[in-house]
Amino acid sequence: MPSAERKGQSFFYYFSGVILLTVILAFGLNILSRHYHLNSSMTLVITHGMAMLLWYSLLFGQTWLIRTGSFELHRGLGITSIGLAVVLVISGVLIGISNYRGEGEALTLLGNLAGMFNFVVLYTLGILKRHKADTHKRLMLLAGIAMLSPALVRILRLAELNEFITLPFWLLFMAALPIYDWKKSKRIHPVTWLGTGLILLTLVISMVVGMSSTGKNLVQSLFGNS
Repeated sequence: MPSAERKGQSFFYYFSGVILLTVILAFGLNILSRHYHLNSSMTLVITHGMAMLLWYSLLFGQTWLIRTGSFELHRGLGITSIGLAVVLVISGVLIGISNYRGEGEALTLLGNLAGMFNFVVLYTLGILKRHKADTHKRLMLLAGIAMLSPALVRILRLAELNEFITLPFWLLFMAALPIYDWKKSKRIHPVTWLGTGLILLTLVISMVVGMSSTGKNLVQSLFGNS
C-alpha cells in the first residue's frame, strides 16, 4: 500500500479506535460503579450491550484488516455484520421505548430513535456502496458516530454534569471527518456532507419536537402505553 494511502487509512483506524474506547469506557464505568437504572429486562439490556460492543469492535477491526491488506476477510465480515446490525437496532429501539415508559422523557426517546434511524440509513448505504472504498468507509464511520450520544451521556452522568453538555462533545466527534477531508484534499467529501447533515438535521428535529408540548403529547400517545 502506498504511503499516502496508508496515511489516509490511519485516520479511520485510529479514530474508530477512539470511538470504541469511548464506548467501552462509558458503559464499563457505569457497570463498575453501578451507576445505572434499568427499565428494560436484563436480557434485552445485555443483548443490546453485546451487539453494540461487537459492532464497534468490528468497525475498528475492519479498519485494521484494510491496513494489513486482508481485503477478502474484510469483505466477508462486512456481509455477516448485517445480522448484528439488525439485533442492535431492534434491541436499541425496544430499550428506548421501555426507558421512556419508565422515565417519561420524550426528548431522550426521540434522540435515541434518531440515532437508530441515522445508523440504519448510513449503515445500509455503507453496505450498498461497499465497492467504493472512499464512500464506504465514511458511511460506516458516520454510522458509528450517529449512535455515540448515549455513551457520552453516561460519561457525563458519572461526572455529575448536565446531560446537555453531551452536544458539544458529540459535535467534536462529528467535526473530525470534515476536518480530515479538508486537510487531505482541501474539500469535504460529498458523503461527509450527507452523513453529517443527516445527523444534525435529525438532532434538531428531535430536540424541537421533544421539547414542545405538542411533541410530548404525540410521543405519549404513540409510546406511553405498555
